[in-house]
Amino acid sequence: MGAPFFAFTPNRFPNTYLLVGCCNDETTHKYKGKTVMTEAERYESLRHCRWVDEVIPDAPWVINQEFLDAYNIDYVAHDSLPYADASGAANDVYEFVKAAGKFKETQRTEGISTSDIIMRIIKDYNQYVIRNLDRGYSRKDLGVSFVKEKRLRVNMRLKKLREKVKEHQERVGEKIQTVAMHRNEWVGNADRWVAGCNELVENADRWLAGFLEVFEEGFHKMRTNSRTFDEATIKGFCIFAGT
Repeated sequence: MGAPFFAFTPNRFPNTYLLVGCCNDETTHKYKGKTVMTEAERYESLRHCRWVDEVIPDAPWVINQEFLDAYNIDYVAHDSLPYADASGAANDVYEFVKAAGKFKETQRTEGISTSDIIMRIIKDYNQYVIRNLDRGYSRKDLGVSFVKEKRLRVNMRLKKLREKVKEHQERVGEKIQTVAMHRNEWVGNADRWVAGCNELVENADRWLAGFLEVFEEGFHKMRTNSRTFDEATIKGFCIFAGT
């Protein structure tokens, strides 16, 4: 139900004395199933709710006139959805008070029912077990076998590995998007860089051609002016020019 449920009645009906009935473990386990909290814990949690004036322990599963008279109850508040009666006494546990005109509809608080809470725990069961084992609880405390513990730990490691892979994929995706956003700018810069390289190559070719021309002219003069020019020296110059 939750605090909003209990706050609804006194806010809608001023000067109301709010009694909250709570079934014991035996009745609840029989007609609804295993509970998360014990009956003592449920009673105590209700007593600490600021809008609750009195808690009725061991409340009956189906409300009847005898129960209403015993506690001088004028109206019974609950959401309007039919609440199947597993005991077989009626089709709806609130069928009697609805027929008697003593039923007041409340707003259902989504997401905080016992079933919803249990589903959340079951959904992340492996994570909760590993967390409690790491905090010092024994396998016996959690009802987990040795093999089950090892399997859970392997599964958790695989889960973390999958999360890391997914995170890496997302980062790569972001980089690809960034590349796409700046593609035109980068392409322009690349074109300018290529043009600069081509210009540098052309200048280098001109410089090398000029160097060879000057070297060839100087070599020809040296050969003409010196009839005794050593052939090995000439060969060395040619090798140098080639490198």
